[in-house]
Amino acid sequence: MHSTATFIDGPADGGTLDVDRPTIMLRVASGGIVCRILSNDDWPAPGEEVHAYIMCQRPATGFWDGRDPKTNRRIGGQFWHATYRLCKLQPTDFEGTWYDWCEANEAALKAEHDAYLTKATS
Repeated sequence: MHSTATFIDGPADGGTLDVDRPTIMLRVASGGIVCRILSNDDWPAPGEEVHAYIMCQRPATGFWDGRDPKTNRRIGGQFWHATYRLCKLQPTDFEGTWYDWCEANEAALKAEHDAYLTKATS
């Protein structure tokens, strides 16, 4: 499966990332180049700032189908596309892990995500 994340505001505005799967939250490090922070022990490089992004629309999905030009075998797959906005809350000066930050702010993050989805479907 192939997934793409598009950012529509904040420091990553207009940027895209290939991701394993669409997630509700993404941590993005920016310092001229936007990159996804992959795990709790993956820290930004010196000069990079960490920004929290939240999915603001239900992910779009599709399928592709074709033939491998070398073997003429059928190939295909599923893809996802998710759109993200900069979270109202940001992990500035937070000493814990990404998981700890999300856990500490779960209610506010869930409310923000739900508000975006409700707005997108109305």
